[in-house]
Amino acid sequence: MRAILAVMPIAVLAACNSGPADTADAYGPAKAREGAAIRAEVREVYGILNPVCGYTEDPDQLARYEAQRARYAQIKASVADSPRAVDFASVEADHDHYWAGVPVECGETDTPETLERLDADLADAQARLDRLARLTGAA
Repeated sequence: MRAILAVMPIAVLAACNSGPADTADAYGPAKAREGAAIRAEVREVYGILNPVCGYTEDPDQLARYEAQRARYAQIKASVADSPRAVDFASVEADHDHYWAGVPVECGETDTPETLERLDADLADAQARLDRLARLTGAA
């Protein structure tokens, strides 16, 4: 019986060191860099599409977000059954948690300057969504 118990830890360690770690799909430095790139794009896009202080209250201007929100949702859905879903969930939770506890004073909306900033942010979000689609394979 002691011989069996002595061999069991070796068998358990061998099992831990085999499997996915030996495959090309293993999480290692390359996957970590890929995940970091995805999280960076998600962080920026999610922040743009869910502004703490909006640039506008005009329904027509607010509607401009919808196409990009739908594209973001489509990209996110494309990774729902993969480990990349955690990248999206983590960034979104970090954003929401942070801004839930930070007091902010928002400025004026619907000024020429804020609408210009809205244009710039939506253009940035579009470029980032394109990169995010390529990174996730949703392109």
